[in-house]
Amino acid sequence: MICHWVRDYIKYGEAAFDYKGHPGNPFAALHTSKTLTETERLRLQLVKLEIENERLKKGYQVKGVGANKEFVSLKDANMK
Repeated sequence: MICHWVRDYIKYGEAAFDYKGHPGNPFAALHTSKTLTETERLRLQLVKLEIENERLKKGYQVKGVGANKEFVSLKDANMK
């Protein structure tokens, strides 16, 4: 690891150590942010609905909220 850091320092200088962030979920920051723009809020809502649609296509329903969420199969449920 140190050899990697030294090589990057020689090649890029101090800019090699600038933190570029983790490429994880781009919507994670939107979910925890308290001040969302209208576009960000709508984008987050769209993604949540797309995820819910995919779950319903696979035959699962979400019951509960927060940490108490569970996915229940709809195979035995009455869909009337």
